[in-house]
Amino acid sequence: MIGSSGTLYQTIATTPGDFYNFSFSLYTTDAVPGLDSTTYFRARWDGTEIAYNNITGAASGLGQTFTGLQASGANTQVYFEVLFGNFVVFHIDDVSVTAASVPEPSAYAALLGCVALGVVCLRRCLRA
Repeated sequence: MIGSSGTLYQTIATTPGDFYNFSFSLYTTDAVPGLDSTTYFRARWDGTEIAYNNITGAASGLGQTFTGLQASGANTQVYFEVLFGNFVVFHIDDVSVTAASVPEPSAYAALLGCVALGVVCLRRCLRA
């Protein structure tokens, strides 16, 4: 639609305080010849704006990935807003929300053990 706006949102179950990765792709067709072709796109995570783009011309597979987004409650809203310029079609695709990988405490212990072993070896080499 020329000169109109649209919103799309989804509320997803999250764990308060946990971190998530959020990604999506944008696709548009060519603008109507002779008219302003600027389209404004905005994405929000839990009410916070994380992406704002001015798109001119056709965008094919403009991917966006955000990592380490923290959930503040048991439900988080993922929100997209578009102020259409003169694109014939506008697509949001490949939307993904996944839990961010957080190392187990044992991984930190193993890393600390390796550092300690390295320090001991270094001290022995320096004494010799």
